[in-house]
Amino acid sequence: MSSKRVVVMGGTDGMGRAVALDRLGRGHEVVIVGRDDGKGAAFLDLAARRGASGRAHFVRADLSLVAGTRAAITEIRALFPAVDALVLCARHYRSTRAVTDEGVEENFALFYLSRYVASHEMADLLDAAEEPVIVNVAGPDAPAGAIRWHDLELEHGYDATAALMHGGPLNDLLGAGYADDPPSRKVRYALLNPGTVSTSFSGEYDPATAALIEEVKASAMPVEEGIEPVLALLDRPPAEPISAWARHEPIPLTGPTFDVAAARRLRAETERLLTTLPRHDRRRFVMSGVSAERLREVLDSPIFATVATIQPDGTPQQSVVWVDRDGDDVLFMVGVGSRKERNLRRDPRVSVLVCPPEAPYGYAAIRGRAMFEPALSGRLRDDLTLKYVACRTPSTSRGRRRPRRATSSPYGSSPSGRPDGSDRASAVVVAGSAGAARTTGGAPARRKLPGVTDLAGALRRASYEVLPFTGTEAAVVAHVPTDVPLTVSTSHARGPEPTVDLAVRLTGHGYSVAPHLAARQIRGTTHLSDLVARLRDAGVDSAFVIGGDAPEPAGPFADAFALLVALDDLGHPFQRIGVAGYPEGHAGIATDLLDEALEKKAPYATHVITQICFDAGATVGWARQVRERGVDLPVRVGLPGVVSRQKLVRISAGLGLGQSARFLLKQQSMFWRFFLPGGYHPGRLVGRLAPHLHGPATHLDGFHFFTFNEVESTEAWRRSVLARLT
Repeated sequence: MSSKRVVVMGGTDGMGRAVALDRLGRGHEVVIVGRDDGKGAAFLDLAARRGASGRAHFVRADLSLVAGTRAAITEIRALFPAVDALVLCARHYRSTRAVTDEGVEENFALFYLSRYVASHEMADLLDAAEEPVIVNVAGPDAPAGAIRWHDLELEHGYDATAALMHGGPLNDLLGAGYADDPPSRKVRYALLNPGTVSTSFSGEYDPATAALIEEVKASAMPVEEGIEPVLALLDRPPAEPISAWARHEPIPLTGPTFDVAAARRLRAETERLLTTLPRHDRRRFVMSGVSAERLREVLDSPIFATVATIQPDGTPQQSVVWVDRDGDDVLFMVGVGSRKERNLRRDPRVSVLVCPPEAPYGYAAIRGRAMFEPALSGRLRDDLTLKYVACRTPSTSRGRRRPRRATSSPYGSSPSGRPDGSDRASAVVVAGSAGAARTTGGAPARRKLPGVTDLAGALRRASYEVLPFTGTEAAVVAHVPTDVPLTVSTSHARGPEPTVDLAVRLTGHGYSVAPHLAARQIRGTTHLSDLVARLRDAGVDSAFVIGGDAPEPAGPFADAFALLVALDDLGHPFQRIGVAGYPEGHAGIATDLLDEALEKKAPYATHVITQICFDAGATVGWARQVRERGVDLPVRVGLPGVVSRQKLVRISAGLGLGQSARFLLKQQSMFWRFFLPGGYHPGRLVGRLAPHLHGPATHLDGFHFFTFNEVESTEAWRRSVLARLT
C-alpha cells in the first residue's frame, strides 16, 4: 500500500485524532489542525513513541477564523505537494452565543464556514492527488429543520442546539454545491453521519445540558467504532462526485438539504460573506427583537399574544389571546359585546405583542388597524383550536400562572367561562402586520382544516407502542385505558420471547395487543408455530409483522413477506396484521425495494403503521403515492408520544453498549429533536397531519404513538386534548 497524505481539520481530539492515529499506523503521512498547542504536542509525542515522528505534523490554527483556516492551508502547502484525503471534523457546542474576532457567529464559523474554505481553497492540492476524497463528518440524515436564510448566524432567538443542528443542512448543501460546481472534478465528496460517538461532544455546556451529555456519552459508541465508516471512505472513496452516509449505509440525495438551487444560493451567500470579513461592527450576543421572517415563524407557533386596545378614557386595555396568521395578516378572535370588541369598533388602532419562548428578551410589537371579519369566525375558531389545543402538553405551563380556561378557548378567558363573556365571537384581522405590509380587501383566503370532531375521533382511536421492559406492565395498567390498542416492540438482542410474554400478560388485563413478530428472529416453522399457539391460547388476535434488524436471520425467514406467507400457511391465525411503512425511506433498503415489498405484503395485512417521520408533508406525500400504486390499506401514522430526552438516554443505557449504539443511531433524528427550542410535542405534528385524516387520496386512518414507555405522560396529554376538544 502506497503512503498517502491526509489532512484532518479538528484533529487534536475525538474522532479526528483517532482517524489521524489510525492513518499513521497504516504508514500514511498526516497533518492535524487545531488550536490547542498542548494537545498538538501530545499527539506528536504519541506519534514519535509509535515510530511515526517523521510522518506526523501539527498545524496550530483557530479554524473558527477564516484567516486561521487560510493560514493553516498555507502551512499545509509547505508540507504537502498534494493531499489525498481531507477529513473535516471541527465543531464546538456553545450554550451562549459568541462571535469570533472576525464578526461571525462561532458555530456557523467553525462548523460550516471553515469547512467551506478548506474544501474550496485546498482544491488544487486535492486535484494533484490520484484519488482524492473529502470526508465531511457533519450529520446528514439528522433532523434538519428549515435553513434560516434570513438569519444564517442566528442573531435572533439563538439556541445552542439549534445553532449546532443548523450546521448539518448547511454542510449538506455545501456538499451538493461542491458537486454542482466542483473546484476539482477528481474529488469525491462524502458527507458522513457517524452516529452518536462518545467523543462527539466538544463544547461549553450549561449545567443541565452537561449532566445529560454525560449520560449520553455513557451509552454512545466508543470512538474506535465511531471512526469505522470514516476509515472505510478513506480506504475506498465512493465513485460518485457526492455521496451521503449514515455510518455504512448510503443516504438518498433527496430533499431540501440536497437541493441544487438552495446549494447555489448558499454558495453565493457564503462568497458574499467572505468579501465582508472581518466585520468589526457585529454584536457579540443576541439582538433584541425578531426579523420579519422569524416573526412569521413565531406567529405560526402556538404562542400567546397580548392584545392592547384603547379604552374610552384613553387608557390601555390588554388581554391574552391566541393568534393565527394569513400571509402577513394577524388574526385573533373577540367575543361579540366584549370590552375588546367595543374598543376596537370605536378605535381600530391595536397592538399585538409576541415574544418567542426560546428568547424571552426578544419580542415584536405589531401595530396596525383592526378589521372585523365575522365570516371567518367558524374557520378561525377551528384553526386556533387545532393549533393550540393539539399543540400543548400538560407540562408546557408548569411553573407559570395560567388564566382559568385560557387553554380551552380560542379567544381568552372570562369569569363566566364563555369567550370574553359571550357565546358569540368575531374574527379580527390586523392587516399587513407580520412583515412587509399588505392590505386585504376582504376575508383572506385560508386553507380549509377539518372540524374538531375529526381530530377528536382520531385521538380516541389512537394506539400505543410499548417496550418489553421491567415495569412496563404495571405502568400500562396504571395509566392506559383498556380501549387503547397496544403494540409491543422487540429487539434482536432479546429475541421474541419477552415481547410475547408481555403481550400475553397485557391481553389478560383486557387490552387488545399486537406483538411485534420479527422475521429474522424466528428460528423456523416450529418456533413460529409455538409462538402463535401461545398467543392464540391467550386470546391475542393481532400481530405486527416486520423484518427485524438482526444482522443475520435466525432461520428461514429473511423478511416480513416470508413470515407473512408462513403465517398464512398456518391458517392466518390473526384477525388483524399490521406491516411497516417508511415515509422517509430506510437507511439499509432502497426506496424502490421498499415500495415493492409493501405491495407484496399488502394482501396479507389489514393496515400499515408508519415509522417515525417528523415531516407531515413527507408522510402525506408518501401515503398518497402508496394509494396511487394500488395499496389501499388504512395507514396509521407513527409519531413519538410525550417522551423526555432523559428517558431516551435511560432506554439507550439499558440496552447494553452495542445495542445502545444501534438504538442511538436509529433514533438520533428523534433524540436530537428534544434539544431543539421548545423540544418536541406530539400536538405540533398531530396538528399538521389532522387536515389529511380520512382523505380518499391518502387513507390516513389515525395515530400510533411510540411511547418509549412514557405511557403516563402520553396518556395525560391525549386525555387533556380530548377534554378540550369536546
